[in-house]
Amino acid sequence: MGEIVVKKLKNKKKVNKTEVQALGEYVIVNKAPPEDISAGGIILEGVSQEIHEGTVKSVGKDVTEIEVGDTVLLPPMAGRVVNIRGYEAHILTQSEVMVKILD
Repeated sequence: MGEIVVKKLKNKKKVNKTEVQALGEYVIVNKAPPEDISAGGIILEGVSQEIHEGTVKSVGKDVTEIEVGDTVLLPPMAGRVVNIRGYEAHILTQSEVMVKILD
C-alpha cells in the first residue's frame, strides 16, 4: 500500500506535501503527458491518443495485481479525474486498468 507524495512550490521557497491513500479496490494514477513527438521525430500536433500511460501512486488494500510505481495503460475515459489541492489525480478501480507494462 503506497502513498502519493506531491510537492507544490509556493513562492519558490516553501514546499508543501499532499499525501493521499487509495482505499479498497481503488488505484491512484498520475497520467503521463501526451507525447508531441513520435519515435521517428515527427511532430504530432492535435493528435488524440486513445490509450494513456500513467504511473501508479497509491493502491487500496483490496488491489492485488498492481503495485505502487507500476506503469499502466488506461482507456481515455477510465476512472475519475479529481483535483486534490491543486493537483490532478486519476482515481479508478483495478478492473479499469488495461495493461501493466513490465520492464
